[in-house]
Amino acid sequence: MNRKISTLFLQGTLRAKILTLFLCLIAIPLSLQGIITYSKFSASTELRTAEYTEQIVGQINRNLERNIREIKRLSLMPLYDPEILSILKEIQTNTSATSVGTQIGIRETRRIVGEYSLTIEDVVAGRRFPDVVARSGYRLTLTILLAKA
Repeated sequence: MNRKISTLFLQGTLRAKILTLFLCLIAIPLSLQGIITYSKFSASTELRTAEYTEQIVGQINRNLERNIREIKRLSLMPLYDPEILSILKEIQTNTSATSVGTQIGIRETRRIVGEYSLTIEDVVAGRRFPDVVARSGYRLTLTILLAKA
């Protein structure tokens, strides 16, 4: 087998010899170098991706915790405001709470009965009252409007 290759090489043309020499000295080592470089690069990329993912998850957790603390602080702030406390004490003598919602975010579970109940007509007309104690961002739903019609 070795003799066949050496015979082919010795009997070949100059062009075939130069091409064979080129392949042996340049193309094969460069291909091997490319394969090795690619494998190292992909391994380091995977490692950096894992590290960056951990950093991003940590940052998200810290931001969420900070935002939750801020929301808790802001939600408790009205309880320490003297004006709000005085309004609540004033109103407490004139109203009674039949029950309060059992779960945050669920509408129409409990209602507070006061001296006056807000009607759809009040909302549609945009009436304002001098003794406001609460504000709402909810829109009127179609079911409420249809039920009253």
